[in-house]
Amino acid sequence: NAPLAQRLRLAMDGWGADEKAILQITKDASDAQKLELLKDTALVKRLASELSRENMLVVLANLNAPLALRLNTAMDGWGADEKAIFQITKDASDAQKVELLKDTALVKRLASELSRQNMLAVLANLKAPLPLRLNTAMDGWGADEKAILQLTKDATDTEKQEVLKDKALVARLKDQVSRETMIQTLTNLKSPLKDRIEVALSGWSSDEKAVVAILKNADP
Repeated sequence: NAPLAQRLRLAMDGWGADEKAILQITKDASDAQKLELLKDTALVKRLASELSRENMLVVLANLNAPLALRLNTAMDGWGADEKAIFQITKDASDAQKVELLKDTALVKRLASELSRQNMLAVLANLKAPLPLRLNTAMDGWGADEKAILQLTKDATDTEKQEVLKDKALVARLKDQVSRETMIQTLTNLKSPLKDRIEVALSGWSSDEKAVVAILKNADP
């Protein structure tokens, strides 16, 4: 019945850590022992240096570690473990998701480490606000117009109104996406008819076909 920390240090002494023993020890530990271990930052740091990233993530899951610690661990080393990050955010509780979205530094790191497609999937897992997801779809080289159309199509009426009220976001959309995509985006958002027509009339020449279609499909 030795302290958990003592048993874990013993499992790391000598040539190479006994990863199998460490996984079992952390899995079988009581909630009180797990909490005590997580407070021992030096020991957690040593575990991270001795174990493979894959096994360290299992250990942190065994210990019910905070979501932020597990996600940062999944990004440490050579390349982020995108599969692990997706699963961690998918399985997180609603309270954990809200807490993570408040951690702007961590969200920023995730965006820098993940591909845009995977970052959008993570934000979907976290139930992130639509403006954040739309801005993410425009970050990097060229806007992901397909994602923008899907996001605005699936949005709730409340989310659509939130986007339309965000003048900076609407302006960025107009600047980043094609005119055709912008018209469809505004249609998805149920924007005022005049806004869609103005977009159709913008550019080097007006899109007369689009103007006709907008008027034809407008409500009486």
